[in-house]
Amino acid sequence: MIRSHKDIELYKRIDEVVHYLWDPAGIADIPSARDEYYDYLPGILQVVKEAETIESIKVYLSKLEAIQFGEELHDDICTEIAKILFNWKACIMGSTA
Repeated sequence: MIRSHKDIELYKRIDEVVHYLWDPAGIADIPSARDEYYDYLPGILQVVKEAETIESIKVYLSKLEAIQFGEELHDDICTEIAKILFNWKACIMGSTA
């Protein structure tokens, strides 16, 4: 749930990272598909905000990728995206990474 300016800022960064870097549907270069991941952002935001480790974000992304996009697990990509999201959380929310 978005409750503060920091939440809004983190939500925006998650949106960018998910769309342009993670992009499990392979649509980052299609302008008309910019909203493809919007339904998943609230859940990802919640996980990122509650995450105490990069691993917990990675597990969530891996499950989402497998269930929603029918993709094979790409642990290396999900790990890298989880690191980026965790670092954005630390930067915006003021916690240590």
